[in-house]
Amino acid sequence: ADKILLATGNYEPSPPAVTNSTFLHSKNYFSNPWSEKAVLGLQNDQTILIIGTGLTMVDVLLGLREKNFNGKIIALSPHGYNILPHRELPPQRYILDELSPPYDLENLFRLFYKHVREARKRGLSGETVVDAIRTRTQEIWQLLSLNDKKKFMTHLRHLWGVARHRLPAYVHQEIQQMIKEEKLNVIAGRIRNITECENGFEIKIRKRKDLSEQLLKVARIINCTGPETDIRKQKNSLFCSLLNKGIIRPDVMNLGIDATTEGHIIDENNIVSNQIFAIGSLLKGKLWESIAIPELREQAFKVAKLILKDRSKKISDLEMHTSVIK
Repeated sequence: ADKILLATGNYEPSPPAVTNSTFLHSKNYFSNPWSEKAVLGLQNDQTILIIGTGLTMVDVLLGLREKNFNGKIIALSPHGYNILPHRELPPQRYILDELSPPYDLENLFRLFYKHVREARKRGLSGETVVDAIRTRTQEIWQLLSLNDKKKFMTHLRHLWGVARHRLPAYVHQEIQQMIKEEKLNVIAGRIRNITECENGFEIKIRKRKDLSEQLLKVARIINCTGPETDIRKQKNSLFCSLLNKGIIRPDVMNLGIDATTEGHIIDENNIVSNQIFAIGSLLKGKLWESIAIPELREQAFKVAKLILKDRSKKISDLEMHTSVIK
């Protein structure tokens, strides 16, 4: 091949960080939440534990409902955040008038919450401010210091995810109904230990609110903690080979592959490649906002132009085709 594009998408979540890892080999533990097997073969008198309370959890919930599972579901995450619905509200673009580099996380935080409060005074929600800065998110991320990026990942990432990744209103309503009917119980806490038993697992958790411990008995565990982004931890023979040969390297945040913003990969010797490119979730460390359709569409167009840069007719045809898609 003359050119290669790495567009490998998401990888399975990392396993829960507990000392006893024998459960990983159990037929009742599902490391891949996107596999249909994760929602098959259940009885309505069983209890399921979903680790994680984000959009992947919702995918699994809907999958379980489609398979007519009517048992109890427990969803556990460190903060136990509820997912918000999409509302037909205009983005509050007033923040854009005050948003300019250099960017500092502390000042950004203050500015953001100032406009959230003002939006609420207008009877609107804080998500409208998140929507307003969507087009600037990549720029802000790239100009933040490494220290500020690490602070964001430690303290603000989960809150940002709740506000940024929301549900269609009808799906949100269905989830809330499941909570009301006690079919779904969302718990804020951390797993302390997992022990496999005859009918599933015994799981010791520590609740966030009062640090009390609770023992859960479930028939199945489905890991929905989100894709593993550290390419050094992925059991992928291609990435293992590329890493061992120094052809690729992790980005400084370990959120994907080190690359330019256009998608040229950067090898272990800091050499920018004109033959190998990356796109999508692999560029999360470089761009942060790199998994939704608008950003992916733009990335695909840019990297296609890079690959075809010496073939003007094909670029012209590509531009015509992309304008039709848009």
